[in-house]
Amino acid sequence: MDTSTREERIKANNDRFRGANEAIREQTDRLGADMEQLPFLCECPAEDCVDILQLTREEYNDIRKHDDRYMTAVGHEDREKPVGQVIERNEGYVVIVKRI
Repeated sequence: MDTSTREERIKANNDRFRGANEAIREQTDRLGADMEQLPFLCECPAEDCVDILQLTREEYNDIRKHDDRYMTAVGHEDREKPVGQVIERNEGYVVIVKRI
């Protein structure tokens, strides 16, 4: 697979998972779910990834303030090469900034 095709696939997968996570946040906000942490999907480029990340609303919103940031499960950051760079490590997830 050439680099541009791989980058397009990574971006498409990231965007699909981001859309699902936005729906999760909107639904929990609408329902008034009073949970300390919310379940979100790993936004790595692996189409078969089903890892769940636990983040507070504040952590999630901080990531979403930037259109070029995604979150992945710990250990999934290598899947982002060469299009992303780890900018933050937390217990249970890492934040990736994308260059595509």
